[in-house]
Amino acid sequence: MGFVFVFRNQLSEGKLKTRKNKVHNKVRNLGDPSATMLNTFVVYAKNKPDILARVVLLFHRRGFDIDSLTFGKMTKPNVSRITITLEAEECEACRLKSNLYNLVNVILVERVFHPKQESVPT
Repeated sequence: MGFVFVFRNQLSEGKLKTRKNKVHNKVRNLGDPSATMLNTFVVYAKNKPDILARVVLLFHRRGFDIDSLTFGKMTKPNVSRITITLEAEECEACRLKSNLYNLVNVILVERVFHPKQESVPT
């Protein structure tokens, strides 16, 4: 699935053209909901006052809904553990993992994915 952009100058000229662009994530098309998986990201980061806000803002800017968020200190001094659960496609989850590594205070990112379970009718 690609991302669809319509440029304003094309709309004003009456030429409704779309351009697929996978770099910018302004408009997301999730496509088939069965293709999404439940992903859990475990982020180990230096314990700084703004690290939780930076991580959550990263997901917010990309338009993801966080299902679960846990934050806590570890036994190692000055290291925090952030556990985030959300639904995303395979390529989006890989992109999120690499974007998490770009944050300054992040030490390690682990990704655990779970296939989406279908409910069985009773």
